[in-house]
Amino acid sequence: MVLVIDDTLLFPLAMLDEEGVIPLLNPNIYMLVLNSMKDYALKELYPIEKIQNQIKENRLLYEFGEISKEDYKNKEAELIEKLRIAQKVREMRVDSKIDIL
Repeated sequence: MVLVIDDTLLFPLAMLDEEGVIPLLNPNIYMLVLNSMKDYALKELYPIEKIQNQIKENRLLYEFGEISKEDYKNKEAELIEKLRIAQKVREMRVDSKIDIL
């Protein structure tokens, strides 16, 4: 991960002009790169679709009698809380992009 961040942040510096001089850097390039990295990290940490699939899987396990009703209820409550948090994070992410622009 360190190499990816290092390479990503140093990429604009590697773009030399014909004379071998580093052109003036636009700070917006770094903001774009950092926002993209943040979005990717949040998608990995709060995967809404994956949590929804886990809720469905938990329901099927209960319906087929592979887990008890108590286990089903506990897991369902945990997954619904995770889903609520993930949706809240996604909403905040959208709002923060609007504020930056």
